[in-house]
Amino acid sequence: MFGKKKPFLVSSLSMVIGVTGCIDSSSDNNEPGGPGDETSNQAITGTAAQGAPLRDATVTVRCVNDDTDETLTAVTNDAGVFKTDDVAESYFPCGLKADDPDSEQTFYSFAQEPGQANITPYTDMVIAVGASKDPVQWFENLKRDGFVMDQARIDNAMKVLNEGLKALGLPVDGKNPMKTEFEIGDDYDLSMDRFMAGVSSTSNLGGYEALRPLLKDGNVLEGVIDNVPEQAPDQDDNNDTAQGYAQCWNEDYFRSAHTSELEFEVTNDSGTYTNTVKRSVEERSGNEIAMTIDTVPKDSTRARVKQTHILNINYSGKKTNLKQLTTTTFTDQGDITTTYDYDPAFTEDLSKDSGESTTNTYTQTLDGDPDSAFEVNTEYTFTGVRTISIEGLGEIEACRVEKEISGENSNTSGVFWVGKGNGIVVRDEVEGGTTEELRGGTFIGEDVANVF
Repeated sequence: MFGKKKPFLVSSLSMVIGVTGCIDSSSDNNEPGGPGDETSNQAITGTAAQGAPLRDATVTVRCVNDDTDETLTAVTNDAGVFKTDDVAESYFPCGLKADDPDSEQTFYSFAQEPGQANITPYTDMVIAVGASKDPVQWFENLKRDGFVMDQARIDNAMKVLNEGLKALGLPVDGKNPMKTEFEIGDDYDLSMDRFMAGVSSTSNLGGYEALRPLLKDGNVLEGVIDNVPEQAPDQDDNNDTAQGYAQCWNEDYFRSAHTSELEFEVTNDSGTYTNTVKRSVEERSGNEIAMTIDTVPKDSTRARVKQTHILNINYSGKKTNLKQLTTTTFTDQGDITTTYDYDPAFTEDLSKDSGESTTNTYTQTLDGDPDSAFEVNTEYTFTGVRTISIEGLGEIEACRVEKEISGENSNTSGVFWVGKGNGIVVRDEVEGGTTEELRGGTFIGEDVANVF
């Protein structure tokens, strides 16, 4: 769970360099006690993934012959693995869906019997082909319509899917996507990464959701998808999945040539509004820079805030060190300026591998007053590259970072995503607080839509 939200000034860096706590989520889904006759009950287990595992995804099960109104759910662990409570054999067949909190994608699958039932784009497409229905509508109307698919239709759907995937150069080898045992990073899993990359790059398709109705209407994959890459987007020449945070490092972000004017949609307790955020960089002595960020709300009743961050940049080591932050808030009653010094400097290390963290303990002092100093502890954990959906930009790849900041009996936690290859923080979320998400604008003189 996220921690209780408390304000820390360092959080204002989140839309600058990715400096923004840690999400604690349970993966213990093995408690017994499901509905039905316990003597014949068994769990449904499997892996939920779209190449990358669906972490902390909610898995919902709906069974055709279950006359109760109970909703059976489970939560995936960090490897995308889930296990439901026991289900009575008499309730089968069952439909499954997995809601991914990161990409905001939902994928569907089914279990004809207890045991294994993966949830992936491949299982989702089997439903679209076999039921001749959008899997979303199929799942919502499962009890009303019945299962819709007999074994012959399921077998035919798997054959059509596997032939289409093989035609796209993917190593599926006629496998049953619901039952196939795979691990994150193996060839079968990487084929999903490649497939989803092909979906994202296909012109005029409009993403994965647009593929479902085409398949239910009888279109074949090789006639819809332009092509798929020969390697997974995060796979190197040694067939290893490259998950380093450095994929989201952009040196130009910290050079004097950098200018940007981006729009973010902000949602908090007071509603939703849009900010225009203007950035520019002034080089100073050595590797020190002054980055100016001017945040101008389109709603004139909200205050404009201008910040100057003094940073020392380790360009070869892909590290940023925040030394000082000056904030000016423009109000009708006059401008309010405050300066915070950090000792030692706040460090964010973008050379981390997946699962690695950067921790800081520093003293934050206001306007040079030693009596204002207090200690702050931070932890930023890079958890890998994910595909997420951003309104107006579609599906993009981004580095996911969990954040946790605490001090003076207060704490704040959350998560933010940094665009792969460009360093732009595209979404920044604090639990119970504010969410900011990129909507458009220009980045170093180019339309931001062309940067992704």
